[in-house]
Amino acid sequence: MRQGVAGPPAGLGDGPKSDRLDLRGRLDPPAGRRSSQFPGGHGRVSGQGRYLRVAMTERGTQYGYSLREVQAYAKGALVPAQFGVSVDPAIVLQKPGATASSTLTVTNASAEAADVTWTADAPDGVTVTPASGRIRVPAGGKATAAVKVSGVAEPGNATVPLSVTARSLRETVRLGGADLVVTVPYGTLSDAFGNVSVTTDGNVNPPGLGNGFDGAGSSYSAEALARAGVVPGTPFTVGGVTVRWPDVPVATANNLVANGQSIALNGTGDSIGVLSAASYGPAAGDWTGWYSDGTSAKARLSTPDWTSAPPSGSTVPATMNYRNNSATGRTERRTQLFYQRIPVDPGRTVTAVTVPAVSKSAVRGAPALHIFDISMG
Repeated sequence: MRQGVAGPPAGLGDGPKSDRLDLRGRLDPPAGRRSSQFPGGHGRVSGQGRYLRVAMTERGTQYGYSLREVQAYAKGALVPAQFGVSVDPAIVLQKPGATASSTLTVTNASAEAADVTWTADAPDGVTVTPASGRIRVPAGGKATAAVKVSGVAEPGNATVPLSVTARSLRETVRLGGADLVVTVPYGTLSDAFGNVSVTTDGNVNPPGLGNGFDGAGSSYSAEALARAGVVPGTPFTVGGVTVRWPDVPVATANNLVANGQSIALNGTGDSIGVLSAASYGPAAGDWTGWYSDGTSAKARLSTPDWTSAPPSGSTVPATMNYRNNSATGRTERRTQLFYQRIPVDPGRTVTAVTVPAVSKSAVRGAPALHIFDISMG
């Protein structure tokens, strides 16, 4: 519980009564959040005065009180905390030359209807139709607006920020916003490779290694992989799905660092097989499978760390007893590859898969998901 009592700030004295605002109110957390730790809580109080003093009267935890910000609004003002903005789907797949659709939704928890304006700030090369609009959101209700996006030609992702504003007491107030991600699939997974994960024992710091597999200069040993039966192009078949170790030379890019990219597929089956590993893992996120009928389905996976003990039930195609490091050479530590399965509808054709948005690159100390192959089966 947080209880507020208003009055002149400390050091200003009592002041005349016309300068004081004496009131009591309560802030309650959203459902499922502890009273001492929540954003956006709001309470309703009323009064007149020049100063607002907030006094904590009851601890939410044994550690004490914490208050970051207090916002006060005049009577009749629109309160942003009472509005919500979202897009569904938040990620749309757009093939070159085609359009994709999404829906903007604005919710209003206040007791008054609101006329709001929404605007799409499309980056260069992206067209949003319409680019803006005006909708009336009923009290305690919601309103929607349909948008279409086109123009993205190159594989990769583009983010379109959508912002919602309204006039309140002769001012323009931002009520909220949401991001619409437009993803164009790469033709093959290898087209998106950007991370080097394998070095030889004789050259643990080759040109192009950069920060290595894990952002700290580490890499798989080509010799250790070979002793485990893994060479460029080696297949692994699990449950009728075959994935392959990338058929590329040592010390060249052989994996995708997952950051929401999409990869084109064309096939049917009951699952998508993934050959992967996490650095500083586990790395968890949502995978999205796209079907030829325009629908999609999500599945959440947690990929184990490449050097930690795998969780019970993990499928480990290969285990090595050491890895390389660009600064220290050979490091005696278990190193692994993992196979994971994403269930899909066997009665429909999968045209693409969007990988989780985990990180832009491999960084020391931060989780990253590395994908070596994706296959239907």
